[in-house]
Amino acid sequence: MVATGSAVTTVSNSLVRLVGGGVASALASAILSSDTSTGAEVPTVHAYPVSFTGAAVSVGLAALCAGCFGWMNKRTAAPAGKE
Repeated sequence: MVATGSAVTTVSNSLVRLVGGGVASALASAILSSDTSTGAEVPTVHAYPVSFTGAAVSVGLAALCAGCFGWMNKRTAAPAGKE
């Protein structure tokens, strides 16, 4: 049985989302736990904006990389009917 392009794309997307979610949650918890006062059970108020800023920067970089990859892929693709 041969995998279609659609199936490969779906599996790749799922894998990237799974890994990205795991890494993002680990980084967010590391940031929040690093900014906890001694003896306190919850992070300080300062930790939340830092965590959200880190997430925003990560999303921006991911969007930039995706845009660049799409632009490069579009330039190297064969014209329609010339495959």
